[in-house]
Amino acid sequence: MSGSDPLVDAPFCNRHGDKDPGPADIADGRIDDGQELTGIVTNIFSPALCTWRIEAVRRRSPNRSPAERDNHSPAETEKQYKGKTMRYAHTNIVARDWKKLSDFYIRVFHCIIKPPKRELSGDWLDQATGLLNAELEGVHLLLPGHGDSGPTLEIFSYKNAYECEPAMANHTGFTHMAFEVEDVETIFSQALKHGAIKLGEITEKRIDGMGVLKFVYFRDPEENIIEIQSWEK
Repeated sequence: MSGSDPLVDAPFCNRHGDKDPGPADIADGRIDDGQELTGIVTNIFSPALCTWRIEAVRRRSPNRSPAERDNHSPAETEKQYKGKTMRYAHTNIVARDWKKLSDFYIRVFHCIIKPPKRELSGDWLDQATGLLNAELEGVHLLLPGHGDSGPTLEIFSYKNAYECEPAMANHTGFTHMAFEVEDVETIFSQALKHGAIKLGEITEKRIDGMGVLKFVYFRDPEENIIEIQSWEK
């Protein structure tokens, strides 16, 4: 790699409060090659930034192979997972009434039921979920645009479900799912017709380098937030 590395070259503190540690620091034992160097910041405004910089120095130590130094690169990550299967499988919604909520997604977003219907219970389900006496039923819905083997929307109803306050867009954790559509106005109208709850107004915004975004947020009939969007170049 040519040129300077801003993570390595930018001033920051090591465990002694010095600046710009490098190979010499590793060689004389002030920074141990291979050690996970976290929580050692003494006088910098951003501990997280300092930790990243220290990690960058550790990876670029002369005592480590090129593969070890670059083990966070996309190429190395791909190499690590070569031959191993990993894919996004599904997103789950726990519904009060899985039949009615599934019908909403089928009618508005043209989702398709992927058999079989699930009716699940038993010790094995308790063990996996961490629940006691878990019992549920529901279906998986194929999402539009991903074919018969794409990820699904899993809509289940538990026999013993607990209510929680509806999320808002700025709450922490999972807050919404998004669908890209050709006609935001038409889909928004269809959603409201089938029980959706309005949150915002249809809005347009030009995003530099991407085009014009048209989008709106609303809730499905069980108050889960959905975004629909379209892009015009």
